[in-house]
Amino acid sequence: MTVNLGSGKFAVGLTGGIGSGKTTIAGIFASLGAGVVDADAASREIMLPGSETFSAVAEKFGKGVIASDGTLDRRHLREIVFSSPEALAFLESVTHPAIMRFMQRKMADLDAPYVIAVVPLLFEKHFDCMVERTLAVDLDESLQISRTAERDRSTADAVRAIMDHQLSRGKRAAMADDIIYNDPDPEVKRASVMMLHRRYLALAEGMKKGPEE
Repeated sequence: MTVNLGSGKFAVGLTGGIGSGKTTIAGIFASLGAGVVDADAASREIMLPGSETFSAVAEKFGKGVIASDGTLDRRHLREIVFSSPEALAFLESVTHPAIMRFMQRKMADLDAPYVIAVVPLLFEKHFDCMVERTLAVDLDESLQISRTAERDRSTADAVRAIMDHQLSRGKRAAMADDIIYNDPDPEVKRASVMMLHRRYLALAEGMKKGPEE
């Protein structure tokens, strides 16, 4: 995989199933000095009212996906696309390229030795094409379900429905270059991130020097 940011930065794609703890792990990396860019945050930015992406979505799905304050009604849009493969395909064709461009710009602007790009569907939607290495956050599926249901005030069945659209835990682990288990012990978890942090610093330094050095 290659990254083409024009900045020479080393980029790691961080992924994991819903409720696996991606945000927590990314936060530890950030505390150690890594730059962090999040696909979910990027998706909100590219869908602000007045943006090209927002206009395309509104034109396709109508006023029903626009909330009373003029912003996108994400809940209603989600209901539409999860019940229609055609609608989902259109939404992704519009939003995914825009998200990728937004993330690449943010990554290039970061003043950090390397970048963590947090992308839930890193492999499923081929966002791994913009990073040098991939890292999967691993967690028991039962914990994923209980944590997500509590966080989102949802049901276990609703969480499982979302997980059905994601890679299985085993497949994700098999595809990733690195794996980190979201251990409940904060010290164990931080130590695991620290080991990866040192590895990524070395790889980033090697990328700067180039093969001839």
